[in-house]
Amino acid sequence: MYPDINEVKQYANQYKRVPVSMELYADQYTTIEVLRILQNASHHCYLLESASQDEQWGRYSFLGYQPKLEITCLNHDLKIKDLDIGNVQSCIVNHPNEKIREILCEYKSPQIEGLPPFTGGLVGYFSYDYIKYSEPKLSLHHPTEINDMDLMLFDTVICFDHYKQKIILITGCFTKDVENSYKEAEERLGSVKELLKQGKKKIYSPLLLQEELRIESTKEEFISMVDRAKHYIHEGDIFQVVL
Repeated sequence: MYPDINEVKQYANQYKRVPVSMELYADQYTTIEVLRILQNASHHCYLLESASQDEQWGRYSFLGYQPKLEITCLNHDLKIKDLDIGNVQSCIVNHPNEKIREILCEYKSPQIEGLPPFTGGLVGYFSYDYIKYSEPKLSLHHPTEINDMDLMLFDTVICFDHYKQKIILITGCFTKDVENSYKEAEERLGSVKELLKQGKKKIYSPLLLQEELRIESTKEEFISMVDRAKHYIHEGDIFQVVL
């Protein structure tokens, strides 16, 4: 396992969490196959692909499952759910950023040489309506079922390094009790390794429409919307719009 426990101890005064890892050869796996295995093991999973502006494909693909926390916010009502014990904390906030920064500070990790840039942290989305926390004049408090923000804290990461043709399994070693945490991290990585080798893939049921598709506007109405959008762009009020 890399880094070794002595190197982890060197970070103990600066960080509460240090990423540790083990490697597998990637020739037996694809990202989609691994995602299907994770979906069968956990309701909450993710797959993130990376690519720079001058590349068609990025070097890394990141996957994760079984998050520790779920952080959501809707109309200033912020909830933090501990997914291990099911406990939920709720509070009203002016801006969710303050709570997000607190959580990131608790899980801040050093960048270890040889490991990818992402070794665990928050994964999720911010909706378009999230702008209302910085621009309250927009008054975007309409009823909706979609959270303004939905983030999950993943401590364990499965990283495909496409350049080296390897899979890097990463998890956190917490420096409050390095000896025990290092052993737990090693066991956790071993469990992930075994899951990838022996885990069953999720079987997807065919999608069925519950009702017929219908068009929400007539052709004339849509043309009118396009004309209005062009006008607003020309006037400098907007630069893009989803009709």
